[in-house]
Amino acid sequence: MTETLLELINVPRNHVLSTIHNYLTKMTSNYEPIRRLPNMQDAGPSELAQRDNAVTKLRSVFGLRGYDRAETPILEQTELYLRKSGGTLSSRLYGFTEPGGYEVSLRPEFTAAILRQTIDNMTDSNAVRIMYDGPVFRYARPEDEDGLKTRQFTQLGAELIGPSSSDADGEIIAMSLEGLNCLEIADTRVVVGHVGVIAKALEAFDLSERAKLFLIANISELKKGGTNSVLEKAATFGFLPDTAVADLETPDNRTQIEEKIDRVLSDGIVGPFGQNIGPRTVEDIVSRLSKKLSETDDPDNFKKALQMLSAITQINGNANNALQNAKNVLSESGLDPAIISSCADVISSAQVEGVPI
Repeated sequence: MTETLLELINVPRNHVLSTIHNYLTKMTSNYEPIRRLPNMQDAGPSELAQRDNAVTKLRSVFGLRGYDRAETPILEQTELYLRKSGGTLSSRLYGFTEPGGYEVSLRPEFTAAILRQTIDNMTDSNAVRIMYDGPVFRYARPEDEDGLKTRQFTQLGAELIGPSSSDADGEIIAMSLEGLNCLEIADTRVVVGHVGVIAKALEAFDLSERAKLFLIANISELKKGGTNSVLEKAATFGFLPDTAVADLETPDNRTQIEEKIDRVLSDGIVGPFGQNIGPRTVEDIVSRLSKKLSETDDPDNFKKALQMLSAITQINGNANNALQNAKNVLSESGLDPAIISSCADVISSAQVEGVPI
């Protein structure tokens, strides 16, 4: 075909090929070389061999306890991860709208997808033991705590779904240590956290869900002793009062808020007062909006909750001593020390599984 075209236009073949080569050279020289994305890594034969060896050993350890492999899509609906994390992962997701119109994200972790898969394929089994491994993706800004770490990494783990939470956690802890021993990793240390304990403790401070989620999301910062920085962020997000927020609580300013909202609504967005917008009137909407604007968490309660959480996050050391220290913190904060019992149950379950405490 090429020969025929060249004959038709009566141009020497070498001249045509030379022209194409020159054009391509000129076109590509106008662009910078395409580099690897920041904080992404290539892997060569040595790294892949080490990773595959570790994954194979850990699969064997997990398999001895009856765990079966499962795989989930790298892409899932973004809402799946937002619901599971309470929004704490939202800034770390690689999300976009796929051609079908779904809001999707590269998976930042496996647990949410494994739970989704288990529900989709529900069985009558009392216990579902699943292990998984594969790439996960988490964005981090350079100034973040793990901002210099790779944004794609291999995660390997397991989920025990069905038995009581403490029994399942105890088994997972024991199996994790067995895996680390299999990899000949010395001086291992288990850090036990329990977000359920934290959530229950925060309930006593009569805070909004938004405030509780904020505090839980900043646990890692509090662990580093960053109480002041968390306080600054809290003020920025409006959890601690400033003049503007305090002013909203006065009746006069509440009236001004309602009047401003009314003017906005009356300017053609939904219509004047008295008009019915679906099941709610404009008056209902204004009342609700103004109430939300003027509501704020009690600053004293917020600070007390922050102090309690900060003290809890600083606890470490021997399990029994740590539990007693946690009970002391709860008591000093006016809370029932029994809140920590679920965490104690996890540790007891791990002991039954043979974990040295």
